[in-house]
Order: sequence, then C-alpha cells, then structure tokens
Amino acid sequence: MIFDKIDNLSTYRGISKNLDTAIEYLLNTNFEKVADGKYEVDGREVHVTISTYETKVEADAKTETHDNYIDIQYIIEGEECMKYAPKSECLPLVPYNSDKDVEFFTCEEMLELKVSAGKYAIFFPQDAHKPAYNHETTKVRKVLVKIKIN
Repeated sequence: MIFDKIDNLSTYRGISKNLDTAIEYLLNTNFEKVADGKYEVDGREVHVTISTYETKVEADAKTETHDNYIDIQYIIEGEECMKYAPKSECLPLVPYNSDKDVEFFTCEEMLELKVSAGKYAIFFPQDAHKPAYNHETTKVRKVLVKIKIN
C-alpha cells in the first residue's frame, strides 16, 4: 500500500508498464474538464472510473482485495476515509468473484487513512482495503484507476 500526495506520484514510476501508464494519465489529466464516467486509458490494461458521491458510514463500507488489478484511489475533491490491512491478516467473508476480480474480507485491525483532495492510495493484491466512507457524510469526487498486473 502506498499513501501519498499527487505531487509525489512520479516517484513510483518503474514498478510496472501499466502503473507507469496510470501515473502519466493522472499527472496529465485536467479532471475539471472530464465528466464522471468510465474511461479506457489502455484498453483493459488501465481503465478509470471518475465519480462523485456521498461517502458511506463505515458500517456500510466493504473490505476488499483484487487478484488481477492494482487500485489507485485519487481524491479530486472532498475527503474520505480508507482503511488498510495486510490481506494475510484478514478472514474471507465472501469468496473471490473472478468475473469482478473482488473478494470481501473482515479484518480485526486496520489502519485508517484520511484521504483528502490531492492525495491518493495505491492498493496492491496483498492489500485489503475499505474505501468510500467517512465519519460524517461528505461529498467526494474521486478517480479510481484499475491497473492490470503485468
């Protein structure tokens, strides 16, 4: 898991070709001019969902992992909480769905991050994460980048 601000994103170039593509997209896109929606950056290798929504209460948020994709969750506007724990320390709650590349977990201990505008978290397959909640309902605009592991 990586948690940082957008100014430092280029630091993570070189981990993989697809991650480099995602980094270039995030650094070179003016999100004020891009409508909410789903976009392919490089086919199914790198694709994004831009969305505006109200955060959930923590009890309604789900802890998940992905086997085939890395997530970058970048906050454009607002603030939300995300939790993180090593997948190996969590218990499966709902079996892996290969069509959606998601498995749900329950984790006894998780690190909480407050992710505000201009910050992001990168979650790898070994990272259980619970995004999209806050202690008070807030409006958030976020980019979710899905990066195929290569």
